[in-house]
Amino acid sequence: MTFRILLAVPALVALCPATQADESVVRGPLTAVDAAARTVTVRPATGAAVTLAVGTGARVEVGGKPAGLDQLKKGQRVRATYVPRDGRNEVVALRPAVATDEQLGREIRQALAAAKSYTFAQKDKYAAELRDAADDVDDRIDQLEAEAKDAGAEAKAKVQARIADLRKRRGVITDRLSKVQSATGDAWEDVKAGAGAALSDLEKALNELGKN
Repeated sequence: MTFRILLAVPALVALCPATQADESVVRGPLTAVDAAARTVTVRPATGAAVTLAVGTGARVEVGGKPAGLDQLKKGQRVRATYVPRDGRNEVVALRPAVATDEQLGREIRQALAAAKSYTFAQKDKYAAELRDAADDVDDRIDQLEAEAKDAGAEAKAKVQARIADLRKRRGVITDRLSKVQSATGDAWEDVKAGAGAALSDLEKALNELGKN
């Protein structure tokens, strides 16, 4: 999928459930980028800002390609996965966060295209695609929640309906992810088809929004 370094794009951020046992995710705008010290600071929607150390082993991407810290800008909304280690928070992955329906649709289409040829032996890769898709949906939800804060009553109601729909679809993707992770070889094609259908339904919904 595109942006693959967990930094999110401009706006709000929320600490999310750990992606691995000891990993955490933070979303929000960058309030500081120090390329010399190799640190960035992200301000989530709630709680204190989080300063992260970006070691040489961190996956930092912009536009789906490896990037340097000098390509990150203050105010840019990002998604970052990190682990606490030796008294500091070390980045595992950092990338611009998905901020629009167009971006989300592009990510979902890429996930669908990549997943079509996955065999049972590539189950872990498919699971990773689904996790990325769920994270991308979370990015978009965060952006919409930020927009809702400044919206009028009528606009806010529409945005909140969008958020509810995306959360429901995200839940379906998460359920399919669980099935992929526990799938056996005999059931693989059916399980893969079910996960693909969840992604396809989300893509169609985003396409419809783009037409309106």
